[in-house]
Amino acid sequence: MMERITLPMEEALHRIGHDAALDPLEELLRAILDAMQKIASDERTRRVFEVATLKVEYVDELLAVQTRQLRIQADAVAHMQRSLRDASARQAVPLTISPAAASHGLHALVVGLIHTWLLAPQAFDLVGVAEMAMGRIWPVWG
Repeated sequence: MMERITLPMEEALHRIGHDAALDPLEELLRAILDAMQKIASDERTRRVFEVATLKVEYVDELLAVQTRQLRIQADAVAHMQRSLRDASARQAVPLTISPAAASHGLHALVVGLIHTWLLAPQAFDLVGVAEMAMGRIWPVWG
């Protein structure tokens, strides 16, 4: 199942960075929120995420799934780093923390929100909370 699908975050992050007219930071935020919206509103996507994050055990026969998950994570962090570096250069404002640290933190926030929401979707609005949380931590500029 996992080999045949593209996860929403994977899909969203591959769409960013292709239009020089767009603000890299806004584009990154929009991609993340679009992926969250798809997870929250699409039953099939939610089921795939549940299996991929909550119901998989990385035993020998599923090591390929773990390898893919690690590749997706590394790609997401790399896309985020590039967006942060591009935004910093475009705005001529230095980052207060390294792009690597900011990207890992942002990725952890996104993954944590998705995981927590999948356990109890009725507990909070995934998109709304993600937007507020990212808005609060977003000032990585000096």
